Amino acid sequence: MSAIHVLARNSWNAQDELNLAEERLRAQAMQDRRQGILITKIGAGHYVLALSEHVPFGVTREETVKPPLP
Repeated sequence: MSAIHVLARNSWNAQDELNLAEERLRAQAMQDRRQGILITKIGAGHYVLALSEHVPFGVTREETVKPPLP
């Protein structure tokens, strides 16, 4: 599992979907204990969660991608 995309319809749905995706990745991270979880917000209700060697094991980090200026 390289990345999990979450497309949410509302804030309640988003939190539930993010929690489920993070739980799945946490279980995978426990196998090698070398990567943390990176949550990237792409846009309104659109997130990508992935294991990342840039995030310490046991940590979940969030970032937001800012669209380029015109």
